[in-house]
Amino acid sequence: MDRWSRRGRGGRAVAAARRRRPRHHVRRRRDRPASRMSPGGHEPHPETGGDTDPLSAVHAHLEAFNAGDVERVVATFREDALFVAGDQVVVGHRALRAMFADAFAAPVEAQLTLNHVVVSGATAACELTETLEVEGSTHSLDVAAFYTAQRGQLVRVKVYRDLSDPQ
Repeated sequence: MDRWSRRGRGGRAVAAARRRRPRHHVRRRRDRPASRMSPGGHEPHPETGGDTDPLSAVHAHLEAFNAGDVERVVATFREDALFVAGDQVVVGHRALRAMFADAFAAPVEAQLTLNHVVVSGATAACELTETLEVEGSTHSLDVAAFYTAQRGQLVRVKVYRDLSDPQ
């Protein structure tokens, strides 16, 4: 006999049991503050120690990237950060510094423009446009990137570029 067939499926015994449940889970506990939002308007994330404003970390990263400043770009990442773009996986400051130094030394000038962003917890999902200038010719790529921040620094970045030819 299962728990539903004791007094009939959906019968009075089941309804009475539902009415007797304690409702402590719907009341606000008195030892918690009324609002758990951080000053930036983002919900605290358990892994971040409360500082979950990924948007400020994204803006700092984009500003440093657009300035072509390798050291400022690397400073936006935590020491053990993960950066993934296509097949390229880069971990840590040393590897990030080498990757961005190579990128900024190339004969291509790149600028990132933030078009739309959705923030959830410690992650910002961003729609960007990457404008590339190569030998006087300008090209634009659609980019989606997911930035996860902890304590004001990026810990994980995953980048997707649309490399298809425009029709």
